[in-house]
Order: sequence, then structure tokens, then C-alpha cells
Amino acid sequence: MAIDAISEADDLPEQEGGVRLGDYAGKLCVFDDAKEANDNSQYGQRDTIHAALYVFDPDDEQANGDGWVAVGEVIVWFKTVGKQIMDKLPNQAAGILTKGNDRNVNEWVLAPVPKSAKKMLTALTTWTNSF
Repeated sequence: MAIDAISEADDLPEQEGGVRLGDYAGKLCVFDDAKEANDNSQYGQRDTIHAALYVFDPDDEQANGDGWVAVGEVIVWFKTVGKQIMDKLPNQAAGILTKGNDRNVNEWVLAPVPKSAKKMLTALTTWTNSF
């Protein structure tokens, strides 16, 4: 199955620094140090996940020598992604942030990295949270 990620997410809440998790659609993401939280949105109080986000983007000027960018702590509003992150505890959760799956075109998930994506698979072996 080919991954067809949507790169725009205008309907998502902005986070500190103007960052939205949806801005990283189609990117290889690693979530670390996750914890359950509760945040206020335009729809009221919602259960969320706070986690440190690292994105593989070797073209970003802030990337380390292995191509990883330490985005910082983000609020995960996406229920499925949040569940995937919490299910991996105490380990990190990693995958390609993707909008849409077989059940719901609007659902965000961490999709597995395809075996053919050698560069991304190699990047997962070089990831470290010590920047």
C-alpha cells in the first residue's frame, strides 16, 4: 500500500511556537517521553498526550548529522496516534505520520515504515534523544 499523506492540516490547534503536529504529515516521526494530559481546545477539555517529537528531515537546517530534528514537546490531539504512542510505553513510538487509513480518511495514524524505504529504516537505527 502506498502512503498518500496530506501535508496540510488547517483545522488542527496550534501549539506553542505555532507548530501543529499535522505539519509533519508524511514524515518519519519518533515520539519519546510520552505522558497523558488534558488540554483545552475549542471543543472543551480533551484527553491528549504530551510527548517529545523528533522528525527525520535531513534537508532541514536544524537537523543533526543523522538527519533528525528535535521539534520539542508537542500535544498529540489525534486519538489513534495518542493510543499508538501510549501502547509503546516505556519505549518510543515511531512511524510515518499519515492522515487517512482503511477505516477513516480523516483519521491520523503512525503508519509502519515500508521495507522499501531504506533511508527511513536506517534513520531509525541512528535515532537518539541526545541532541
